Amino acid sequence: MMPPMINRFAISVLLALICVGCSSTTEPTDTGSGTGTTLANGSMSATIDGVAWTAAAITATNSGGQVAIGATSSSLLSINLFFVVNGPGTYTVNSAISSFLVSQASTGAASTWTAVSGLAGSSGTVTFTTLTTTRAVGTFSGVVVANAGTAAVGTRTITNGRFDVRF
Repeated sequence: MMPPMINRFAISVLLALICVGCSSTTEPTDTGSGTGTTLANGSMSATIDGVAWTAAAITATNSGGQVAIGATSSSLLSINLFFVVNGPGTYTVNSAISSFLVSQASTGAASTWTAVSGLAGSSGTVTFTTLTTTRAVGTFSGVVVANAGTAAVGTRTITNGRFDVRF
């Protein structure tokens, strides 16, 4: 089963790179959703292992039903969500292209945790309450597992995730 997980991870990393390379400069409308600081591309926040996290930079794409949302905090802790969707609704990490990726940049080796289908101990759910060609609003939660070959250890639990982003 290791090769499919490697492929899923490779797809997640590829989507992260695509997500980082794309951005929008349109300011979203304030919805009062409590999603944190409003940035040029929207807002995103969560609780990671009981600690509040708020995005300082966000990128988002919606291409052919593949939604990628990436956000980084001022401490360089990033959350990336990748889901194949067909409209508003709840989606779980259950396919090769759906995943959560949490990473922490550092002066040493970076740490990366992932949730993908088939990875023991990992889980992830995203609910899109609004999903159009220009905007996504929703919530997310999950458990991400340390990736071998990185400085990450154990798991990280993501709760209270919220986003309101423009594509």
